[in-house]
Amino acid sequence: MLLSMKTISEWINEELVRSRMTQAELARKSKISTAQIARAANGTRGLSEENIKKIAGAFGVSPVQAFREIGLLPQVDKDTERDEELLHLFHQMTIEKREDLLFYAEFLLKK
Repeated sequence: MLLSMKTISEWINEELVRSRMTQAELARKSKISTAQIARAANGTRGLSEENIKKIAGAFGVSPVQAFREIGLLPQVDKDTERDEELLHLFHQMTIEKREDLLFYAEFLLKK
C-alpha cells in the first residue's frame, strides 16, 4: 500500500495530533521558532529540507518517511517503508544495543 502525498501543513498537523504535541512544544523540540512552525502548519510558508529533518526528529520519525509523506521523495511499497523504518531505528541505538539486536536477529533465524 502506498502512502498518499500530503502538503507540509497537512503532515505537520497530522503529526501534531498523533504525537499529542502543541506547536510550541514542536518548536522547542525542533529548535525552530514558534512563528515559523505556525506559518508552516497554516500553509502560508514552506520549510527548508533542514527544518523538515529537525521537525521529523522532534516527531520521532525518520526524515525519509517525512520526505515521502510530503512528496519530496517517491513513494515506496510497505515492505521498503518498513525496511527504512527499521534502519532509522537501528541508527538511533547505541553500539551495544545494535550488537544486542543483531545477536537476537541471528538467534531468531537459527530457531
